[in-house]
Amino acid sequence: MTSVPLTPVAGDRRAQLSKGERQRRAILDALPPLLSKQPLSSLSVSDITKAAGLSRSGFYFYFDTKETALTVAVADVWSELKSRSGIWRPALQGDSLHDHVRRSLSTTAEVWRNHAELLIAFTQVRDIDPSMEAMWAESMQEFTTQLSEYIRLECDLGRAEPVSSDYEDLAGTLLHATADAFYRAVRAGSDQQEMNRHVDLLTRMFLAAIWGPRSGLWPAVGQAPAPR
Repeated sequence: MTSVPLTPVAGDRRAQLSKGERQRRAILDALPPLLSKQPLSSLSVSDITKAAGLSRSGFYFYFDTKETALTVAVADVWSELKSRSGIWRPALQGDSLHDHVRRSLSTTAEVWRNHAELLIAFTQVRDIDPSMEAMWAESMQEFTTQLSEYIRLECDLGRAEPVSSDYEDLAGTLLHATADAFYRAVRAGSDQQEMNRHVDLLTRMFLAAIWGPRSGLWPAVGQAPAPR
């Protein structure tokens, strides 16, 4: 098994990091290829440290357990998702509502595909690990709050006709359905064409559930208001 080199090379952005941060990063970077071959339950700390080029004591300096390391790695993925996705984010000039919603969901699908090993492992064990469950609940609540506020804003502007007046519940239902769809897709090893099919289905679901017959009232992007 190839170890992650700890000595920075020219052009490696890790050269800007401290030795401690490079070692911590090496542990996190070792997880995806290992998890692509075996579940977390079968993975030992020794497997991780061997792949990272560290000692067992080096691992425990940064993480209490392998579950902790996975939680930290997935937290980085959620940070990426928060910074790149979400229909409440500013839309691109000239996009239709359909384009805007689909673009956001396509970005979410891309994140799931790029980090499939981490997200599959996390989803499979989060219900039995309190720290993972807490992180999942906190992240989903943050997304739910942002989406529900966006739905409320669209309704206030007279441009949306959601299927439920409980915006929080509607937002949570849509987001959990999205996470479940992409989890099942990446777990099944879906190719890009199949992922696009999921994106198209979810796009229609979001449009129908939030905007309904008023979707045509949504202006060209660039005129769309920023979320509160």
